[in-house]
Amino acid sequence: MTAAEPGGAAPNGLLEREHELIAVRGWLDSVRAQQGRVLLVDAPAGLGKSVLIEHVREIARDEFIVLRACGSEIEQDLGWGVARSLFEPWLRALPDDERAAVLTGPTASASLLFATGAEAAVLPAADAGFAILHGLYWLAVRVAETEPTLLVIDDAHFADEPSLRLLTYLLGRIDDQPLGLLVAGRSGEAGAAGLLAHLASEREVTICRPAPLSAAAVTTLIR
Repeated sequence: MTAAEPGGAAPNGLLEREHELIAVRGWLDSVRAQQGRVLLVDAPAGLGKSVLIEHVREIARDEFIVLRACGSEIEQDLGWGVARSLFEPWLRALPDDERAAVLTGPTASASLLFATGAEAAVLPAADAGFAILHGLYWLAVRVAETEPTLLVIDDAHFADEPSLRLLTYLLGRIDDQPLGLLVAGRSGEAGAAGLLAHLASEREVTICRPAPLSAAAVTTLIR
């Protein structure tokens, strides 16, 4: 596990996040070079995790496919909710024949997560079965085959258990893919079944812990 040091003033409007952005750019370079990586932004509530993530999306949007989802406390018990939110918009943007082709072969086991109409009635329960996890892994790989890809999950401490299990499943399988996981979670929150804490403990995960803003930076924000 490596740590990104907190920094001073950033040149793009993010206050006192220069070092974090340097770490992010290095991380993006690794992903672009087909060295799949996981970056976890770990900070207390109100310290700007979501703002930092939005800046990363802005940096990456011209060179990466960016798929984003956000955990929700009221949806935490809905199995696969975050995973579906990640991939559904990308799939729906494909022509019908391309979408059908993407969801065949090794990804077929995950196809029910994206079913509509009558097929949606057989959506799997909130257990993280190996076949579904493996299907979603291959779906992520297929997205990354078209262009380097970021999977961005904000408020991961509120994510459902199967979706968090997907993150830990991907961790050991993307090191030779142009695929990055950018995860933001609240400090001290272990996540469903302790899976966010488990993710943070893995040595392959880069941890970014933004420091509280100085009095001068807070004054600038207020002004």
